[in-house]
Amino acid sequence: AAAAVAARCDGWWTAHPRLRNASTIAVHATLLAALAAAAVAYAVHVKRVYGGSTVDDAGITYAYAESLASGDGLRLTAGEAPTEGFSNPLEVLLLAPVARFADDVDAAAKWINIGALAAALALLCAFAYGELRSIARLLAVVPLGLAVYWCGFNYWVATGLEGGLLAALQILSLLAVHFAPRRPAADATLGVAAGLLAWTRPEGIAYGAIAVAVRALGSREGRRWLAPALFGAFVAVLYGLRWALFRDLVPNTYWAKVPARDLWWMLREEESPGRVYLTGFLRERAWYFALPLWAAAPAWNGGRTITVAAAGQLVFAVLFPVAAGGDWMSEWRLLQPMMGPLVVLSTVGLLAVLGAERRLARSLGRLLAALAVFALGAAVAFNAPTWKERRKQITARHDVDLRDVRRRVPGYHRLIEALHLPGDPLIAEIDIGGVSYRSGLEILDVAGLTDRAMALARARRPAVGPDYLFGERRPELFHLQASWLHATAYQRLSAFRTLYRELAAAHLRDFDIGGLLAVRADLLDPPAAAAAPLAAALGPVRLTGVTALPVADGTVLALHGRQATGGKPAPAVWTDAAGRRYVAPWHAGFTLQNAGPPGSVVVAVVRLPPDVPLPLALERTSVRLENWPAAAAGDHDAAALSRLPLLRLAGRPAGPCDPDRLLDPRAAAIDRARGAGFVARICGGLPPELAERWREGAMDAAEQADDPDDRYEAAAATLGLGLPQWLSTRVLLEETRPEHQPFDEVLDAWTRADLAGSLQDPARAAAALRLLLAGRRWSDALLEGLALGADRPELAGPICTASRRLGLRPDAVAPGLDCARVPDVALPRVVRQSFERPEDPLLHWIDDGSGTIRPTPMRRPHGNQREITGGHGGNLINTYGDGRRRDEVTAAVVWGPLPWQGRRFGALVGGGRDAGRLHVAVEGLFDGQWTTLARLTSATDEETLQALVADLGDRPADQVRVQVIDASRAGWGHILADQLTFIDDPAAATAPRP
Repeated sequence: AAAAVAARCDGWWTAHPRLRNASTIAVHATLLAALAAAAVAYAVHVKRVYGGSTVDDAGITYAYAESLASGDGLRLTAGEAPTEGFSNPLEVLLLAPVARFADDVDAAAKWINIGALAAALALLCAFAYGELRSIARLLAVVPLGLAVYWCGFNYWVATGLEGGLLAALQILSLLAVHFAPRRPAADATLGVAAGLLAWTRPEGIAYGAIAVAVRALGSREGRRWLAPALFGAFVAVLYGLRWALFRDLVPNTYWAKVPARDLWWMLREEESPGRVYLTGFLRERAWYFALPLWAAAPAWNGGRTITVAAAGQLVFAVLFPVAAGGDWMSEWRLLQPMMGPLVVLSTVGLLAVLGAERRLARSLGRLLAALAVFALGAAVAFNAPTWKERRKQITARHDVDLRDVRRRVPGYHRLIEALHLPGDPLIAEIDIGGVSYRSGLEILDVAGLTDRAMALARARRPAVGPDYLFGERRPELFHLQASWLHATAYQRLSAFRTLYRELAAAHLRDFDIGGLLAVRADLLDPPAAAAAPLAAALGPVRLTGVTALPVADGTVLALHGRQATGGKPAPAVWTDAAGRRYVAPWHAGFTLQNAGPPGSVVVAVVRLPPDVPLPLALERTSVRLENWPAAAAGDHDAAALSRLPLLRLAGRPAGPCDPDRLLDPRAAAIDRARGAGFVARICGGLPPELAERWREGAMDAAEQADDPDDRYEAAAATLGLGLPQWLSTRVLLEETRPEHQPFDEVLDAWTRADLAGSLQDPARAAAALRLLLAGRRWSDALLEGLALGADRPELAGPICTASRRLGLRPDAVAPGLDCARVPDVALPRVVRQSFERPEDPLLHWIDDGSGTIRPTPMRRPHGNQREITGGHGGNLINTYGDGRRRDEVTAAVVWGPLPWQGRRFGALVGGGRDAGRLHVAVEGLFDGQWTTLARLTSATDEETLQALVADLGDRPADQVRVQVIDASRAGWGHILADQLTFIDDPAAATAPRP
């Protein structure tokens, strides 16, 4: 009966052509308007349901757009060197004009992506409408229905990132592939869309290349080369700009996120991170494919090219996250690019199912059958309780929300204000989007997305991390939280305890910053030359001196000391002659989570009014000040310069500094460059004109230097001179960083041991300074020496040696010290094995012949070993097995035998905690017998290399050797080892018990 009615309608329309034409136009206009309205409704739905949160990574894009709009170029913040820390240049360029005039670009970013995708889906619906006939056109809305159904994809479209732009351009490029053979304008559209795909995501170039390749290979006409030519032009401009602006061919996010693993292993191994990632998606989101229209796509006769191109893009979208190792973010972010080709294939499958029958009578039966199938599938898909529940879960999920991260910004500003920091402090952060976008903060990205060195440290060369953080940059503030406390466990490195102080939990609540928040130690307790010595104890603090600094409204009184034990000191309290009490807090008034290591500097500062009557008595001690121990603070000599931070602690920052007042004009250019950096570090930067002049001089000195350490140190000195940094500085540092002597954590650990030992044996203070000099830590050696006392004869040599490396005038170090009369001190002899030369004849490898024990710069490329933190130089020993061997590997490395190299030994050790089967053993040969002198083993199960030291005793062995032993097959049955180090310091007269 229905067929008969349809046949009668066909006959009636044939008999009335005019009415048919007018009605046809009206119906088409109405239906197309309905499709457009449906696309708008989809956009509103996505924004309303999924747009309530913004992923923190979007803040990185916003920060770059803001920087570009402000005229600072493509930088994360105004001061950092240009680095392509974004992966979506197209979105950055689109948001930059918005950032110029709007207070916040978040809404614009979301609407750009949602609107672009909705428009592309509307075009796809119009395409389906044009291919379908008769009443079947009612189903042209199916692509929008599928998009609504894929709620996980919509989640990422609305997070502020580029997912919507990518899917929209994928759809546009595939439609252009279909129309290109018949419409010349489609070739130009294809070339532009494919080119913009390359500008949308790093892997977008593959989606564009697939589309233009199908077009070029699927036809013989000459016009087929227009799209590849336009695509090539877009790609050439992108790579040209990338090289000119950033000196790289891939964005920095590639170095940070794509692991250096074997590609074939990643694709074929079921337990590879990428395969696990994909399997999880297919297991948890299989219902995305409940309407399998995509499977019918090959059956449509009119869509061979679009089907091939869409299938190619879909296959790449599936394989890319497998090769990249997946992602930690929720809702399978790296699989979101499936959306574009999948919806196109589903649309083509719809056309294959419904056909293109023009006559209503013949299409009605097929339509009814299709509607029945769709209704059943939709009922199963949309009405399933699990789908509804999962959609609620997805919409409620806020994956590192930008707003949560931005809450830290006011806390950082309050902390900076409390520390009275004069310049723009550098903050080492993990979640950088919210704290970099319109925050006024300078950020060092510990995760490496916007920092080249940290990207290498995270994915390829973990040894870069401690050298970069503790040697080159030394950020003023350091924040880690959540899983990053294990993934980037820099707080576990021994040097962190030397250089940083973790704030107590109460401060984290006050500043609304969770996790671990640390301040550089010298900002809380600056090492400074005391005006008068003291010898007393106040709780766990050994008092070493006191200084009175006159200021306009009174006196700044500083009490100098050293941490003697592990306790936390109570505030120092001074009482004047009138009985008034003045509380001098330690550590700039901050409470520490843990006290600093024994021997570390502690300072208590208080600002006294001008009418304080003397004498002053320090409660709970015999210290009594009958006269002011007055001293100057300024830039006329190094001792006075070291006291400037004491004024800062009291809220009295000094005026600008000029390196010319301290530096020797006859000193080498390299030394003067280092000295300018030293002065700038103490003073919190230099005035812009001075900074520019010294930056140019330091870069000239670096470029002309032959020694890699000199080149590196001169270039690194510019980092403290003031903002902004130069691209040329970043490039020069990257070139010289692999060749210079890295920050030495073993020497640092022994320095800390000697400073602690100097509390009982003052002679060990000179040994500590010599170790700092051996590690090329010139500034640290000078400041520690001045704090220990420049009037001590045994310290004059190390102090003057450091001052000469900093280019200081001989008479501008400390009053009463003329370094022109003091020769350089002899440095300790350091013998180090960092496994940079595996062919070293003194290295012996003992394993099963697989070569697993051979040095590697990182974690295993064929296994699921966790990320490694720490190291020294390029290579390390890692006995974790490739593939599925994991902890089954047993092996040993022997270094030696060597002549006796001194009684001090140290190494970087990590991996499993098993002293009996996993250790670094030092053995000495005595009368033909090998005897174990020391064993070093990891204290915990973790992939963090920590510095461990041992005293080998005062009896020299005939020979020594070091063995790295892995005799364990249990869980965590592997060892990490690096930087096996012997230290011989003939000038040290006493036993160096660590």
